[in-house]
Amino acid sequence: VFIQQIQDSINNLTSIKSVNNKGKTKTNAQISLAKKLSKIKSIEANIPNYESLLELLIDLEIGLTDEIKFILDIIDEKFIQGYSSSRKEYYEMMIDLRNAIIKKIE
Repeated sequence: VFIQQIQDSINNLTSIKSVNNKGKTKTNAQISLAKKLSKIKSIEANIPNYESLLELLIDLEIGLTDEIKFILDIIDEKFIQGYSSSRKEYYEMMIDLRNAIIKKIE
């Protein structure tokens, strides 16, 4: 729903016909459009920084047994955290993973 609202906002802003008045240049119209688009909230602004794979899955309300949680903890520590070079990169990987999961379950 939020993604559709953003898409609708972008469509509305980009479909507005720019009227070139005397003294207005195309560059000014482009700058104006860019300013309007920059005011749209980013989807990722509402996504928390997940501290673990389990936290991400719990946030998505995916039911997990204790055994699966244990296995996922190991996978997270050994592979996902191990392959990220910084905390920022780990958070980005979690967001990418979250988006991929959401895409598959929708």
